[in-house]
Amino acid sequence: MILKEKIIKFGSILLAASLLFCCLAGCKKKGKGDEEDESKTVSTTDSPYRDGLPQDLDYGKAEVNIVSREFDWYFGEITVASEDSSDNVSSAVFERQHNVEGRLNIQLQNHKIAGSGKEGYTVVVEALQRDQMSGDKMYDIAVNNMYHTMAKATEGMFYKMNDVPHVDLSRPYYSQNFNDKATVGDSLYAVTGDASLSFIKFAFATFFNKQMVADHHVDDLYTTVLNGNWTFEYQLSLIKDLYTDNNANSKKDEADTFGFVTNPVLGVDPYWSAFDLQIVGKSEEHVLEPQISVSKITNALEKINRIFWQEDGTLVLKHQADDGEMKDQAKMFAENRAMFTTLRLDLCEDPTLRDMKSEYGIIPMPKYDADQEQYYSYCHDLFSVFCISSSVSADRIGMVGATLECFFSESLKCRQELFEVALKVKYQSDSTVSQMLDIVVDHMKIDTGWIYSAALSDFALCVRTMVQMENSRYSSYYGMNKGLLKTNVDKLVANMSK
Repeated sequence: MILKEKIIKFGSILLAASLLFCCLAGCKKKGKGDEEDESKTVSTTDSPYRDGLPQDLDYGKAEVNIVSREFDWYFGEITVASEDSSDNVSSAVFERQHNVEGRLNIQLQNHKIAGSGKEGYTVVVEALQRDQMSGDKMYDIAVNNMYHTMAKATEGMFYKMNDVPHVDLSRPYYSQNFNDKATVGDSLYAVTGDASLSFIKFAFATFFNKQMVADHHVDDLYTTVLNGNWTFEYQLSLIKDLYTDNNANSKKDEADTFGFVTNPVLGVDPYWSAFDLQIVGKSEEHVLEPQISVSKITNALEKINRIFWQEDGTLVLKHQADDGEMKDQAKMFAENRAMFTTLRLDLCEDPTLRDMKSEYGIIPMPKYDADQEQYYSYCHDLFSVFCISSSVSADRIGMVGATLECFFSESLKCRQELFEVALKVKYQSDSTVSQMLDIVVDHMKIDTGWIYSAALSDFALCVRTMVQMENSRYSSYYGMNKGLLKTNVDKLVANMSK
């Protein structure tokens, strides 16, 4: 259904990363009058670099301007000041900028726009819009979250990546999965992959408390995963009766102990990928079309609703907005009051888990059933994607394309160090978790329906919404909404073709 991509390979001594996830591209095609002397043809000579850029590129100290969001989720993802490069990840990010500038003889300027929480989701695209309307042409490359960026893909704001000189979309530092799913017709308007640290941080996985697993005589979970037997039904069997009323008040709350703690928002979305559910795919003629299996989504809803609402061993946290529940999940988990929880990998960096006294393990999300061949992982749709402004002039597009290509190519060490820093406290002596994380990131998948969710009336949120309502009657929901989905898909294809 969705291309697998090798994203990160970890060694047992050094946790190395080589992520391949997301790509988008800009909306502007070159006209007949545009300069053609900046060839996209890659160098055929031997090169010490991951890319095929000509080694004699020299742009005479010209500035290339990036606009990005300044927020704690994305802090240090694009550039850091020398005085902020105190840890390994920041040092690698600083080194990447130095390498890119040195190879191309350019100066990178990162214009960071502050924006907290939901209020900041659109600050980058709004800044780019103002820049284009004013004619200032201040920004060349925009870095912003996937959801709100792709909502603008049909508005002519971005250069068409397929047309950008020096950008080789087949390279492994771009996510081939994302390239495929984000391409509509022949148009791709953004990219992601090795340069997007938030992509790896926002991947979801199953965290388990090693001591609680041992106390309940659970078979080795790593072996279970490697044998292909980590399924929804197996997880349910482990947690359904695991409940202790610590306050003896006959009321399930955060002071009690559970088999599983989750939430009905970000705790639900990962099942789209984990259960291999589709929203939009491509026909044999490579045309986008709805590809909904009503029966499978109905069964998936029954499974999720059961584990969320019908078993004593689960606590569903639903009292906060945004991702506040995930912080509370991590707190309960760190205090040994949950055997399992579903979290983003960035929680590994949070002090709550860093200071956890008990050891924990990480495994992928469970399979839909034993017949599912592969484990699949979901990434929170606020990970960063990179676009090129459609206002970049013909005489600069080659330099901007080379900068983007070089930036992604030089990002491998950033990812390696991210995993080293994120996991070194808990996992330097645990080589098996490297295999588990391989599985999580190697099989990351995302549906076209998620990438262009805003253009499809947020159809992808339907499972989340129905779980919140404890409703599994998907046939009724789809019967009322399939016409709108088809209309929106057709509009997306038509608008992208323009």
